[in-house]
Order: sequence, then structure tokens, then C-alpha cells
Amino acid sequence: MIITAVFRYLAMLRSVGTQKWLFDEVQDWLNECELHVNANQQWRRSDIDELCFRLRRYPLQHVLTARRQLTKYSAEEIKDLLELLTPERCKVFVPERFVTKFDGRAKGTQYCTSCKRELDECAEYRLEKFQPQLLAVCSADWPSTECEIDARFQRPKPSPMRLVEMTKNLLLNQVVGCKSLAERQSSSLNVASFVVRRTDSQGSLLPYLDRSVELSNGVQAYLISQNSFGGIFNHNGSVLTISIGVGHLQDPPDCRGLARLCQRLAISRKTLKLKSIYNEKMRVFEAHTEYSVCMGGFTEMPVILEQLAADILRPEFSRYEIGRALMRGMPDSPTDCIQPVERLQRCAGNPNHQFNRLPDERLITNWTEEKLLDQLTQFHSLYYSGNLVRLVVEDSRSLDDLEALVLATFGQLPDAFANRILFGTHPFDGTKMGVKIRSRGVNLDEIRFVFPVPDQSDLFETSPDLYVSYLFETLFGKLSDAYSRQRGELPEILRRCPVANLLDYGYTGFDSYQISFNTTFCQKNCSAEMEDETIKFVFRLIALIRKIGPKKWLHDEIRHQRRTKLAKNFEDILYRRANIINVLDENLSVASRLLRFPIHKLIFAGYLLNEYSPRAIEDFLTCLSPEKCKVFVSDLNRKGEASNEPSSQAKDASPHSEEEFSPELLAACSAPWPANDCELEKEFEMPEPNPFVCTDFSLKPREEPHGAGPRQLQLPSSCNARLWFCQDPYLNSRQVFIAINLVAPELLSQDAPVVLYDLLETLVSSFILPACESKSDFERSNQKWVPIVNSHSGISTFFVGYLEPVLRLLPDALSGMSRFSISSLNESHNNSNSSSDSSSSSSPDSAGLFRPSPGTEFASKFDAMDFLADAEVVARQLDLAGFICFSNSYKVQSVDLTDDVEVKDLEFVWSHFSKFDRESDVNGTPLFADIMVFGNATEADAARVAQTILAAMPVLTSKSTAQSPPSPQSIRKSERLLPKGIRNKVVLDVKEDVNENFSACAIVLQISTSEAWKASLCCQSVDESSKRIWHELIIRLIVRFMEFKVNPCKSDIIVADAKIGRYACCIVLASVQSKHPADIEQQLELFISKSCDYIEEKSSKSMISYERNVKRDTLQSICPTKFQEQACAHWNHIVSGDYDFSDACSVVKCIDQIWKKIDKIELSRYCRRWLSKDAADRRQLVVHKINREKFPKDSTNDSDTAKPDIFAELNKFKRCMESCPMSDSDLNKS
Repeated sequence: MIITAVFRYLAMLRSVGTQKWLFDEVQDWLNECELHVNANQQWRRSDIDELCFRLRRYPLQHVLTARRQLTKYSAEEIKDLLELLTPERCKVFVPERFVTKFDGRAKGTQYCTSCKRELDECAEYRLEKFQPQLLAVCSADWPSTECEIDARFQRPKPSPMRLVEMTKNLLLNQVVGCKSLAERQSSSLNVASFVVRRTDSQGSLLPYLDRSVELSNGVQAYLISQNSFGGIFNHNGSVLTISIGVGHLQDPPDCRGLARLCQRLAISRKTLKLKSIYNEKMRVFEAHTEYSVCMGGFTEMPVILEQLAADILRPEFSRYEIGRALMRGMPDSPTDCIQPVERLQRCAGNPNHQFNRLPDERLITNWTEEKLLDQLTQFHSLYYSGNLVRLVVEDSRSLDDLEALVLATFGQLPDAFANRILFGTHPFDGTKMGVKIRSRGVNLDEIRFVFPVPDQSDLFETSPDLYVSYLFETLFGKLSDAYSRQRGELPEILRRCPVANLLDYGYTGFDSYQISFNTTFCQKNCSAEMEDETIKFVFRLIALIRKIGPKKWLHDEIRHQRRTKLAKNFEDILYRRANIINVLDENLSVASRLLRFPIHKLIFAGYLLNEYSPRAIEDFLTCLSPEKCKVFVSDLNRKGEASNEPSSQAKDASPHSEEEFSPELLAACSAPWPANDCELEKEFEMPEPNPFVCTDFSLKPREEPHGAGPRQLQLPSSCNARLWFCQDPYLNSRQVFIAINLVAPELLSQDAPVVLYDLLETLVSSFILPACESKSDFERSNQKWVPIVNSHSGISTFFVGYLEPVLRLLPDALSGMSRFSISSLNESHNNSNSSSDSSSSSSPDSAGLFRPSPGTEFASKFDAMDFLADAEVVARQLDLAGFICFSNSYKVQSVDLTDDVEVKDLEFVWSHFSKFDRESDVNGTPLFADIMVFGNATEADAARVAQTILAAMPVLTSKSTAQSPPSPQSIRKSERLLPKGIRNKVVLDVKEDVNENFSACAIVLQISTSEAWKASLCCQSVDESSKRIWHELIIRLIVRFMEFKVNPCKSDIIVADAKIGRYACCIVLASVQSKHPADIEQQLELFISKSCDYIEEKSSKSMISYERNVKRDTLQSICPTKFQEQACAHWNHIVSGDYDFSDACSVVKCIDQIWKKIDKIELSRYCRRWLSKDAADRRQLVVHKINREKFPKDSTNDSDTAKPDIFAELNKFKRCMESCPMSDSDLNKS
């Protein structure tokens, strides 16, 4: 048997002939073996013996690679070798007595001398010729009808990935539409189909690339590549959805259940290798009218597709498999059960309609096995056709690879030109409408309204059902509140908004619009009166919607709302690694989308409203009337007790009973809005247009995942301002971001900015409510504002909210700067200093014009994270090279940043912003302003914002000079670098009213990006953004090591954080303990030293475990997707004097290449040069926060032997830093 098998396999290889793909697979196998040997690096004696043999046989230059690598493909040589492998040219050596005598000995047994003599005796042999029958079988050509082995052996075929590569080469040379060329090329690859239509993504909001393809056999596929931009792909695995286009509706009249049985035999579970994947990750939708399969969370996409295509093409119709399928498919199986309300709808419909046949009413058990096998074979050949198969593939491979993979696997399916089932009539046609269908003996847990509507599949561009559903959910709460105020209390069922949507049966030729009220939370039984009241409420709400009718502004609002939700879902996909196919599964399942909409419209069809059609909305509303509705209710409550069935109803065998609407109820439901006898409806406020919704937006094709950033708009030459505008590329917010930077360097050279900060902050807060017409308008606008902060070039603030309230707020707040007096300043300042305890709870009006300065507020309790924020505030106040200007922690600052504000500072501010007549002051000159408008606005809106701001902007008096636009170089020179090698220390005291027994210390280590890059091993000519990304990756990686590996015990927590700047980065380490700050500082230095040692000890592989988190944090900091974070990132560019916004576009492309430049050696050099305590290039600032009750001022620990420069006031240190600005060599740009 062994000899026969070997020579039959050789005969098969001769029949297959020379194939290049077989040569490639052997070459790959040899390469893998070589990699395995090199990875193990284990030398054995046999390797030395083989090397000696190789030295005698092969040339010296090929002594290591000969017979281990295939470098040349020669079909003739392979053919000649196969011709020599015949039974006539072969000797077969087989053991005889030696096997039976020594087979039982254990491996490695040492034989004695007597045993060796026995072995020598066993070395004798005898010759036996092949028997004629055996010789004939071994010499026969392939395949041989006389040999059973030929039927068991399968011809070798390419692996899935090899077939994908071959198919890709075919696609590259393929001319779409030229069938003869494609068929001639595919014949040698055994690929029966080719691509006849290919559509790439056009104008989508997807964070991934997508493509739709159609094969010549009718198979349609929608492909999603997770690896579209910069290597961002889903780590949750691949997702696959396949609809075979066949369901129980194709059952023969006399053999119900045949379609389900065929489907279960087609989706094979017999393969042992895929058993765990299929059982755990696969879900088959058998209750749908057309069966579909969804799988996710796997990585073997080629194997899965190949197995599914083979199962669909050649299912195993055997008696054993049929018996197993029938055992799993009994009517009482949970997989066969449908929802009670769905079953009730089919029972209440037209019994002659094919859809109303329940899928578990099968008759296949009445057939004999032979007849059933014939029926299955006939059914499979008739309906399992390529033109019915559609699939969605989401994977990390490229689109070309996915296309080749689908073509290689599903291209084998034949096209039987099967027809999809279409009815043209609704299952309720021919039955009585305008009735209540009450179940018998079943609790539905809901009250459901069902309206038959025409097929909506072709209306996916207008989607009138989405328009009605939005109004229903929006007006439900307002109408229910109005009814509750009038009547006192509403039924429990009306206290929660119902679900109103379109049922996804449209691909079978009919649709149903359904409104469902959940009754599981109701404490009381749903009486007949409660049901009638619910019915009346629903139809009054529909009458209200019909009264409103189609409105363009409402359509735009719904359109914007759905795009906002879609953008948020895709944001979760990008950063939470969700699956895009799961996002689509809202009202319409992906399987329904596959059969309902065109394949190239799969993502947005039935989800977004691309077109406005008043006629479609009106036609849809005419279907929502009481005369065209069935209401399904229960006769049992949730406890199983009998409930509201009229005693007059006959008790028959029907599973339900019908109750007609009473004339009074029917009249109330059919009356137009408002009803003559209802004052509530007459007084009900109709919805009005929302002025804060931008209608000038559209989905445009984009090549990059992020926008290009703001662009400068032209203003009149007389305007002393620059205007920057950018529309939110994600359209994920209704709000607008308006930022203003007032450039007045003379103000920043004094100690007055704190007063000006509080002044503007108070003015803004005092004008927020009056700027809105009503309190509800203020709540609707969701106004947010941030205190004034010190930017690199001036005084900056921004506003976030709806456009119109912000425009009403800005003129009042800005013009208020020139309408206050010195007396009010002194009074408010004295009030703020005298009552700091009550200021936090009092209103702005009662506390004076402005609230206390940040230095007068201190948190009663602080921990390590609080003090880390303190150190960050210190670094920001020192303007350490590119810190972002905005921070939420700026509102609550626990570090004493300034001394008490002196009167001379108040006089300084008043001298420049005194009360004067703007029109008569000919000597007044305006400030220069940078203005940015970002978000839900248009260019016209941005121009209007600029005009409003410039008209209300305060004017400097004659004591000041006009300001010209600051150059980027002058802005960057205003930044500061800490001096090298000098230990600067700022010592601050804990407030006396704090009872905590703790002190704190923080070390700020500053590293210039330009200096770090020049000192690195990978120093080369790259763009500036790549340098910044490289530096940020290193900083975040070091902090990751500090956080997770070398942190000491929990009692002495050390918090490490990375502060990323544009021209320099900082590592801030802080700790809060009961020790003296000097002792804490020594502990922090020891922590830094251990971190550097730990990084040097670790291998390069340890960085891989942090790669994903570090890349994610870097992407989120450089390429934020949230509205306000994205706006702040753009604004930080502007106030920093850097008008290049290309970081977001380039980072996702080059982050993988930059990460490869960071290795263990580079990281160790970085730590030794910039972080070590004794490093000459180290830039550091130490901040001590001392509890003087425990450590008085005469404590010997207040200073150490190193004699650092100690500053008791931060302002003195700032003045000291004036003499060391950042030079041109320290900057990234010249």
C-alpha cells in the first residue's frame, strides 16, 4: 500500500506538470525553516558533519545556501527529474526480521557486543521483484480508473494566500470588460470569474478605505480596509458578513423547511481546524427571509473565505449530516423560535401570502431519505447561485489583497441566474385594518403599531421614514409633558419614548413602519382604557407631524444630527478599535443592507438623508392613519395573569382575537391638528427653525483622514487683524469655536496681566446670560468659556457655543473693557482680598467686577495629581517653549503664582483702558488681533464674526502705540529655555489655613527638540514635524517605563507625566509626602536614576509592548478628533506663530517609519544625556511646596549643599529668565 501511494503521488505530480506556484511555496517553506534554525541558534554535531560534507560537494561561495535556498526556476530540469522517478528505476529497501526483533527496544538503548553480532547477521538481504499487478498500478498514468487511491488523493492547489497573490497578478493585467482576455488568463489559475465592476469610495466619512466589486458570476462584495491610514487597524480581528440570498420563502409548497436544511448543510461545521472559530464567533440568521452568516474576531480571513466558498459550492449531502441537521432543527429548538409579536403578525396576516408561513412549520420529515437527497440536490443547483451572494469583508489587508482574495475564493461559484423573491403585496393586504389584535395566552411585553407602507428600498436617498422617526422622538417628550401638565398624570406606558422605525423586510417587496411601546417596566396592568389612551396619543402625535409637514430646515437639522452621530461612531472606531460593520447595525442590519441597497451605497443608504423630497414625506405620512394600522396587544400581563379580554369575544382556536376601534376613538385619532375641542393642542408651540444649525455642509471626497487646518481669509486693508477660518471636517458639533488673541506686548512686560485676566473673565461671565434672549435659549446654547490666558504673543481667550449667542456676547464683553473706572477696580480688588472664602459661592455681581486672582484660591486638599497640575502651571507661567495655551486646570490653581496685586498695576490697566468717548478720541489706536472661527460656520459667518469683534474691540489711549502683526520669529524668541546645568529652585509655602501635614516637590526636566534631534544617532535631514513626532514618541515611551516598571511602593507615590511642547518637551515628576521637600527631591532623583538604569537593562523587545499605547497617545495629541481639542490644536499653532497645519496629515503617514528609528541604544543615550542628575546638558527646575507648620523657615533642610539659585517668588525667577531667550539655534525653524 505504501509503495502504491508513493508512485501514484509521483504520477499525479507528472500530470500536474511544472507549476511556478509550487516552486514559490517550496521556496517559502525553505525560508521559514532557515528562519527557525537561525532563531534557535543551536548547533549540533550533525550540523558539523553536514558542513564537512558540503565542503567536499559544493563551491565555497554556496556552501551554506546550497540545497537550502531555491534561486532559479527551471521547468525543464524539474520535468527531467520527474521522468527519472519511475518504478523501473527504483529500489525499495524494507526491513524484515530486524524490525520484529528490535522494534520493542527503547530509543537510545546501548547495545552490547552480542547484540552487535546479531545486527551483523541481520544485514543479509534478499531480492524481490515487484509483482506484475503492483508494477502496472505504479506505472499507470494519472488518474487511473483501476486504482482507488486516485479518488482519495487531491491534486495540489495553491494555498489561499498564494492564490491571492496569483489573482492579484491577474487583476493587474486584466482589462475590465474584456472577457476573452480575462478568461484566458484565469483558466491556468482555476479562477472561473473576473471583476466586471469596481467602485472605490467617493465622498465617504469613513476612516478606512472602502471598495465595492462585482464579479462576472454575479457575486458582489463590499471591502473595507482597516489599514488605510498610517497603520491604524482594528485589533479586534476581522469581520465577515455573507448573505447567500436564499431563505424559507424559496421552500417548495410540498416541502417546507427544505431551504433551512440546505443552508445548514451548506454552512459546514465539520472542519476541525475551524471548529472553535465557527462555534464561538459565527452567527447564522435563520429567522430572516434570506439567510446570512456573520463572523468576527478572527484573523484567518483567507482560510475562512476558502472554507465558506467550498461549503456553499459543494455541501455534503449525506444521510449522516441530514440526520444531524434535522436533530438540531426541531421546532422546539431556541434557534428556530421567533419573537411572539412577529409570530402574531404572521398569524394575523393574509394566510395565503407566502411570507406568513412560519419557518418552523416544516414537512421535510415526511420525505424518505432518497427523496430528500434528490430534493436537496435539485434545490441547491437551482438557488445557490453567484448572482444572489453578497458579502461584506472588513480586514487589515489592503483593498487589492481583499479583492484578490474574494475573487480567488468566491469566483468559483456558478451563476445559475436565480431570481430573488419579490412579492409586490403586503402580508396584511386582504385583511381588516384599523383593529386591535389581542394575543391569547402570550405576553408580548409591548404594544406595537404596524403600518403597511410601500417598498422603501428605492427611497434610500430621501428616506422619509427617518424624517418621521426624528419628529416622533423629538415631539413625544414635549407633547407628553403638555398632557401631564393638563391632566395631572400620564399612564406609565407614555412616560418613556417608544421606538419608531422601519422594519427591514423591504428587500422582499414590502415594508412596515412600526411604533413599539415597552410594557415591561409598567407596575400596573395595561387596561383597555390605557391601551385606548396610548392609541389616541400616538395618532394625535402623528396628526401633529402631518400638520408640520415637510420642512427644509427640519430636513437639514435631521441631516446634521445623523452626520454628527455617524462621525462620533467612526471616531470610536478609530480610537477604540470597534468594528465598522457593527456600527452599521442600527435599525437595518448589515444582512438587510446587503440585499436591500446597491452594493456601492451600502454604508450610507438608509442612514443619511442626501436629498430633500417633500412629495416622498407627504406620501409616507398618508400611510400613517388609523384606518391603515393594526395594533398588537397582550391578554396577559408580565406575571402571566389574565388581562383585558372582552367576555363577548368568542373562544375559538385562533391564537388571537380582533377588536375594532370604537367610533369615538376612531374620530379622535382621525381629527386634524389642532382639534376643535382641545385647548392644549391649540396652545401647543410648534417647532421653529434652529438658528444655530449650519446648512452649508456636504460630504466631500477627501484623501486624508484629517483636514488641512485653518486658512487665512482676506480682510480690508484698514483692519488691524488677521482672520483664520476652518469648517469642522468631521461636522461632529453644532457649536462654533471663536478665539481672539489681543496682541499688546507692553501689557505683558508689567505685573498687570493677572488683573486683566480677571477683568475679562468677569466681563464675559456677567454678559453670558443677558446675551441670550431667554433662560431656555441660554441652556440650549450650552455656552462654555475659558478664562483669559497668557499666550506667546498676547492675551488670548476663546468661546465655544452656538454662533448667534456668541455674537451677541462678544461685543458686550469686549466693549466693557473701556467702561470701568479705577474706583470700581480698587473696590472689587479689596473685596476679593477680604473675603476669599465666600467668593467661590457668590455670584459675579455680589463679588464685584472680577473674582479673586488665581493666587488667592487654594484647594483644601491636594494629592500627587493636584501638585502635578501645580508644576504644570509653573511651567506654563514660565513660558517653557511651546506649552499649549489652554488648560482646564487654569481655573483652579493651588500654587501661589503671584504676590498681592498692587494698586500701581490697577492704575496701569486703567491708564490704557479708561472710560472715554470712542468717536471723539482721535489719538486712540486699536490693538492687533488674531481671530479664528472654527466649526459649524461658513466663510460669510466668519467675516461677520470678524466685523463684530473689530467694531467692539477696546482701543488703546494715546499713551500707547499701534501694534503691527507680530512675526513668527518674534513670537518664538519670546519663549524661554531653562539654563543648562543650573539648579533653579522655586520655594513656595503651603497656606496657613491648610491642616494637611504634607509637603510636596516637583522636578521639571526640559529638553529642546532641536538639541535632542541633533544629538541623536538618527540625525538626518527630515521635516520639522517628523522631529517633533520622534521627540514626542521618546518622551511618552520613557514616561511609560516610569509609570509601570520602577514606581516605588504605594505609600510614596511618584507621579510622572509628559508635557509635549512645540519646540521643547518636559517630563514632570511630582510627589506629595510627609517628608521635607528636600528629602522628596532626593527620592525623585533616585527614581530618575533607577528609570535610566532600567531602560538600559531592558531589551529592545520590551518596547513593543508599549508601542500601541504610545502611538495612540501621540496620535490623539497631534491629531485630535474631538471638536474642542481639534480647535485648540489649531489655535495653538496660530498664537505660537507657526502657520503650518500639516502635522495632522503627515503624522499618520510617518509614525511607523519614525518609530523604527527608536531603539534601545537611542533611548539609553537620550536618558544619560538629558535626564541623568550629573548630565551637563540637563535643564531642570525644582519646585518645593513646604508646610511651614511642620518645617519652619530656620530648618536646615531648606537648602542643600549644592547651593542652587532659590527664588521665593515666581515673578523674580521670570525676570531672571528674561536674559536667556530661546536662540535661533534652539528653535526648530529659522
